[in-house]
Amino acid sequence: GATTNRTDGGQDTTAASTNSSSSVAVSFDPMDGLTVKAGVGSEGQADGKELDHTTMGFTYAYGPATIGYQINDEDDSAAAGTDMETEIYGVSFMVNDNFSISYGEHNTDVSGNAVDQEAQSVQASYSMGGMTINLKDSEMDGVANSAANTHDTTEILVTFAF
Repeated sequence: GATTNRTDGGQDTTAASTNSSSSVAVSFDPMDGLTVKAGVGSEGQADGKELDHTTMGFTYAYGPATIGYQINDEDDSAAAGTDMETEIYGVSFMVNDNFSISYGEHNTDVSGNAVDQEAQSVQASYSMGGMTINLKDSEMDGVANSAANTHDTTEILVTFAF
């Protein structure tokens, strides 16, 4: 264990922490409408091994349309650890000041697993005065990377502002 002097003159002999983490990220706008982001990090685990995280992505807005893309990578340093790769993308379009539509996908691949988790969603939103109507239709296959797990959701949300 670690031995550090305490302020009372005694020694602290507790074990060194194995679950600390650190990360750093950058975000910049190289041109009008484009934002690029990237980050790396390391997360300690109870077994003394680390998970290394990397993420990169961008959004680009031009007029009423916006697109975005992101990839994430998680590497487990343990020999039998589980690595994950995730790819996310989406597109949205403002039809007019009151109506917008969007579509997105989120796919995760886990090492050693033949089934990927895949999610797709289409959404629409309409605002008029103090009222907003949102519609969301989503499908997920391979939830928790299991072929038997699927999840479909359709939601309609109406909100009023007074």
